[in-house]
Amino acid sequence: ATLAQHGLTVFGEGVNFILARFATPECAHAADEHLRRHGFIPRTLVEYDLPECLRITVGRRSHCHTVARLLGEFVTDQGHLAVRR
Repeated sequence: ATLAQHGLTVFGEGVNFILARFATPECAHAADEHLRRHGFIPRTLVEYDLPECLRITVGRRSHCHTVARLLGEFVTDQGHLAVRR
């Protein structure tokens, strides 16, 4: 729910990864760089024709909360639109 509050579309619940869709491929790329700077290594999905999405594997609930916080900061601080309206 936290990511949705920041305007991100998130697919799947109860899994060990987050699949988040951003407004543009450029926004997804910038989010990828932001997460990498904080020690997370998302997977881009360009090869699946989803260039606006990132798959972020999370091992622990605390990691999920950290990713949510980081993406919330990214969306707010960087002024990126999260998803297309």
